[in-house]
Amino acid sequence: MKHDIKPDFNHFNPKLLLNPERKKNENPEKIIPIQYLKNKVVADFGCGSGFYSNYIKKFALKLYCIDPSKNLLDAAKKYIKLNKKILFINSKISDVAIPFKSVDTGLLANVFHDIDPNLRKKSIKKIKQILKHDGILIVVEWKKVKTESGPPYKLRIDEKKCISYFIDLKFKIIKKFNVGAQQYCLILKNSIKINKNNHDARNSKK
Repeated sequence: MKHDIKPDFNHFNPKLLLNPERKKNENPEKIIPIQYLKNKVVADFGCGSGFYSNYIKKFALKLYCIDPSKNLLDAAKKYIKLNKKILFINSKISDVAIPFKSVDTGLLANVFHDIDPNLRKKSIKKIKQILKHDGILIVVEWKKVKTESGPPYKLRIDEKKCISYFIDLKFKIIKKFNVGAQQYCLILKNSIKINKNNHDARNSKK
């Protein structure tokens, strides 16, 4: 069975992902504009051990923490702590069950490069269905350069190639910027409406 995330995703070390030193180069407070979080319904796609979700929970009206790794999701539950407004979902992005057009802001932080290339478009389409019209998607990824930390060079996605995936599926770029010397961030808008009846009809044919 194919997974969204490559088979070695369970080998990610929760303690390493939550290392306080990480904030020196990758600080959620400096990456995610608060207007996309405050009183919003937010989905952290591939939340890992909760590095970003722990910040998002302070402002979000409701927060979905989604990850295909039970190990990482369990670590996130301990780190973030249970809260009525937080829902933890053990699922692949392409299969996640979140109501149609119910999310204001989505986050895809350090995840896209790990999605099976054959499932990337399917995963984006699922996110697009979940996001409201004009909803925001924030993508954080590793630059296609060799560095001491981060994923292997061969897994990294060049910024232009990464952008093309989302442009092809009708997202608009609002802003793009560097996150330190090793990463980049894209802030995208879900720009094309999807009619729920058409969406349901397409799904029934699958």
